[in-house]
Amino acid sequence: MEDDDRFDIESDAPSDHSVHNTDSEQSDEEIEDFVPEDESCWGLYITEEMIAQIVKYTNIYLAKIRPNYTRERDCLDTDTTEMCGFIGLLYMAGLQKSRYLNTKELWANSIFAPACFRLTMSRERFHLLGRAMRFDDINDRDERKKLDNLAPIREIFEKFVNKCEQNYQVGEYCTVDEMLENFRGRCKFRQYIANKPRLENVLPRQPVGPFQLDNSAFAVTMRIASPILNTGRNITLDNYFTSIPLAKELLGKRSTLVGTIKKNKREIPALFINLKRPVPSSMFGFQKDSVLLSYKPKPQKNVLMLSTFHAGDQIDPESGDMQKPEMVTFYNLTKGGVDVADQLKATYSVSRFCCRWPLRLFFTILDVGAINYNI
Repeated sequence: MEDDDRFDIESDAPSDHSVHNTDSEQSDEEIEDFVPEDESCWGLYITEEMIAQIVKYTNIYLAKIRPNYTRERDCLDTDTTEMCGFIGLLYMAGLQKSRYLNTKELWANSIFAPACFRLTMSRERFHLLGRAMRFDDINDRDERKKLDNLAPIREIFEKFVNKCEQNYQVGEYCTVDEMLENFRGRCKFRQYIANKPRLENVLPRQPVGPFQLDNSAFAVTMRIASPILNTGRNITLDNYFTSIPLAKELLGKRSTLVGTIKKNKREIPALFINLKRPVPSSMFGFQKDSVLLSYKPKPQKNVLMLSTFHAGDQIDPESGDMQKPEMVTFYNLTKGGVDVADQLKATYSVSRFCCRWPLRLFFTILDVGAINYNI
């Protein structure tokens, strides 16, 4: 082990938080110029161009299945106005928490059923658009899928991500965490996770080619954080992503890190893993630009944390008898970003039952877009 990777163990080192400035401040005039007057906030994330592409590819599929209908009028092409109406009905169902409600009840001619559903389109047309909605050209999909498992939704997904990077201004404290999408239909890269038995999650695995990327925790974090590097922000992580090399790499790009860390990391001294000490108790290790913490809140529990944002061993006075270090309090305050987004998605999700994973991911795009434009 190199000397630079070791931590010096100290018990009382009086020091305060490191100075932490960001470049995220915007004046009121800049914010006013940032939002176009003639375009809704939602349109900044789900653009007219994206809707037009979905309409184009959906019409290709409608033309393919039209011979199956005895009457041509039962399978007419769609347009951007009708597609926006379809998406609006999805949002309305999510707002009313009716995504699992049978569409017969939503389209019922009753005072208990919202009139907007039957006034926008027929129930049969709503089902047809849901079945026919496509996000790529089905004529050349097989060729693209040889190199990209996400080919059925790649174009729309990347445009949405780019719009989020352009239009969403993140705060001073950011969070990187996984967001799992449950799906039980056919998908060759679907993965079952044992500790989440109710879910089978879409975890893309790419074949050898230009879309195959390094999916290690280090590489994924650097790719996700790339738009905000060199801006002085802090990134909070859980123990799956946190590592000493990642902390050093982020620090070199003017970004700090706070996160829990697994006990099997070779840089962690054995003394920090030892549980033979009082409850509660804290142990700190210091390097030039980072702090390692071992906090024992219970007899058989040991919380290991790494921070390049903090520089001292302060205890939060508001924690009372638990004697929580400020690192733990800060982590608890900043770690919930993705969890809050998941909660908002689950509460007002537009997702409906479907057997196609690209449509399931499109529902997620709509959910995340709605969260972003409301924030």
